[in-house]
Parts: sequence; structure tokens; C-alpha cells
Amino acid sequence: VTGVQTCALPICERFDAAEGNLHFHGRPIRWLPVVGRWLEGLGESATITWALWQLHRQYHFDVVEFPNWEGYGFVAALTRVVPTVVRLHTSTVESVEALHRAPRFNEKFLMWAERKSARLAKATVTQSESQRHVMEEICGLNTIQVVPHGIPIPEYKPRNKAQAVLTVGYLNPRKGAETLFAAIPKVLQELPGTEFWIAGVDKSGKYEPQFRADRKSTRLNSSHRT
Repeated sequence: VTGVQTCALPICERFDAAEGNLHFHGRPIRWLPVVGRWLEGLGESATITWALWQLHRQYHFDVVEFPNWEGYGFVAALTRVVPTVVRLHTSTVESVEALHRAPRFNEKFLMWAERKSARLAKATVTQSESQRHVMEEICGLNTIQVVPHGIPIPEYKPRNKAQAVLTVGYLNPRKGAETLFAAIPKVLQELPGTEFWIAGVDKSGKYEPQFRADRKSTRLNSSHRT
């Protein structure tokens, strides 16, 4: 849109850059040891809000979008420094459920901060209808709007060669790694020539060895790693 200025605030070392109407202002966040031990994410949210307030004095933002993850927008929404929109990705509630355990105290605070920031926001959005239904239940909201990610999905065209499946993301419970690896043998039973390309880091180092041990008959080529 002509004349609209957009400002991005990545969490990293301090830097300032611009390209046309797009401005980048990197700012570090601070973890407060005493507070962060019990109220995880609160110190980070406060330092983000401070940086945002300073930038707001310069740019006079009309709206600021925050992710819900770890309640980074909680203090900004609570203090009403600027009008906020919260984009609802995978929540801490879903992440802990994927680990099949009860939430710890600090995780309970994160869950509360994520819900509170969403309820205090001027608007909430998510990327799909399925995630909207999940977040409506978690956040207790019925006003969540669906705004798909900005990548058009091309029309499906039949392939003359084997199907190929690409997954991108960390291999961990939050990203559904168990579901992915459990699905591979079932897909190969129906479509034996299917190729799976997995781009992501397995920080735990457990998924590939476990998959090999459980599926010795499944050919797994891991010569190319991303």
C-alpha cells in the first residue's frame, strides 16, 4: 500500500536499517533472573515493550502485531502503549500437551500471559480454520479472524513420478515430530515410492536413531542434512 510505513522489531543485537518504507530495528531482550524463574517471559515482554515505546515516539504506530508465543506482547497489551493485534500460533498449552505431562509453574504463567495478551488485544488472527477452533477454546474468544500465511498454494497437478513430501521445522514434540515419523511407514505402504524431505534440526538427537531402530525395513537416506 503506497505511503504505509512498516517497522519490524526482530529480537537480536541492536541495529537499525531501512529499505524504502520498511524499517528494521533490532533490539535485544533481557531475562530477569529472579522474576524469570517464576514468571517466565515477563522480563522479556517488559523490555520489548520499552523498545516499542521508544520506537512509537518516532513512528507513531497505528497498530503492532505480536505473536502469542510466550506472551511477548503481554506488557504492551496490558499498558496499552500501542494498539496490538496478536497472531495466534502454537500456544504453550499445545506445546506442553505434546510433551504428555502437566505444566510447570512457570509454564502456567506463560499460558496465562498468552491468553491475557490475546484478550486485551484490539484483534486476534490465526492462519487456519483448524487453529482458530483450537485457540477459541484455549483463549475463550469467539472473535478470532483467519488470515492465511502469504504464500499462495499452487493448484495440484498430477505427477508422473513419485510423490515428494517436504517438512520444514524443528524436530520436537511441539512441531509434531512423533506424528510425522509415525505417518511415514503408513504412507509408504500405500505409496511405496514416496520421498520424504525433512529440513530441520533434531536438537534432542533421538528421532532419527529411534526411527531407524523401529523401522529397520524402511530405507532412510540421511546423507544430506539441513
